[in-house]
Amino acid sequence: MKCLSILRYLTDHLEDLPLGVTSRMVCTNDVPEMLARCIATRPWVRRGRGRAPDRVFQVGGAAAVAVAD
Repeated sequence: MKCLSILRYLTDHLEDLPLGVTSRMVCTNDVPEMLARCIATRPWVRRGRGRAPDRVFQVGGAAAVAVAD
């Protein structure tokens, strides 16, 4: 979850970053593909085991909720 926060900060400030950093994010490290994988795996959702409820990371902690597939 921390890496998502860092990536969000970087993408929010792309205009202020040097062109080399932006180029490295897009070409060398392939950040768009990494974000697509992250969205597909949904690391903020924790599946409950057995009768335990599913949990979703919200506002600094995990809360029990019904998660739709």
